[in-house]
Amino acid sequence: MSNNPFSDRYTKHSNAELLKILSRKTEYQLLAIEAAQEELDKRQLTEVQVREANAILAEKEQLKTLKEQANQAAKNKISSVFSKTFEIINPIQNSSPTAGKLIVLTCLVLSLAFIHEMTDAVSLLKFLLSSPDLNWDSSVVFALVPLILIPLEVFLLWRRKRVGWILCYIHFTFALFIAINTIGFLLLKAPLLLPPNRSLLTLPMVYYVEQITIPFGCMLVLSRKIVLDIYKINWKHISIIICGVGALIAFLDFKF
Repeated sequence: MSNNPFSDRYTKHSNAELLKILSRKTEYQLLAIEAAQEELDKRQLTEVQVREANAILAEKEQLKTLKEQANQAAKNKISSVFSKTFEIINPIQNSSPTAGKLIVLTCLVLSLAFIHEMTDAVSLLKFLLSSPDLNWDSSVVFALVPLILIPLEVFLLWRRKRVGWILCYIHFTFALFIAINTIGFLLLKAPLLLPPNRSLLTLPMVYYVEQITIPFGCMLVLSRKIVLDIYKINWKHISIIICGVGALIAFLDFKF
């Protein structure tokens, strides 16, 4: 019986695997190399068998190389996406951002808002489904509407559709008015427009500042001339949207 610990194991190896060990001697222990050579000597391979084993070995190496190249290409693509995203959101810009960058930034903000709305919606649905007194009132429908609107806004804005810009601007204007209304209630102890959501009144002030700055910042981005030119929007349209949203909120306040 051989004292080489690799001998018994290598009897189960294929010809290609044994040839691989011999072709990469620097990667294996001396005992492993000796065991592989002994096993090949025992098998007494013909030239045809050696060629077949080398062909299998070459094919495996080629597949390994292709897989490594695919993995590297995927890593490079992910790295490129993160790099471009950081370049867009980086507050320190060497030059004025292009309209494309501003649109991507807006879509990114809306995508994050969608994730937030999705989390809230799932929690709401779990609560409703577990409640014995299931009541789908207007507030529930109002809470679920963003799950449809936000993806639609992102798609249309990304596709450079005018209606996409309008929907986004309405969204941010409405969010800004609601945030101002909530802060006004906290400061004045009375709602400026609609009665605020009571569950939000216990959150820290930084939350409300964020709720104002994000939609206001996005409105400023969408109001840049280079963006307005793409969607063929002017300040008349912006004024109509702001006044229309304000009138809608006032109507809701009167109605409810």
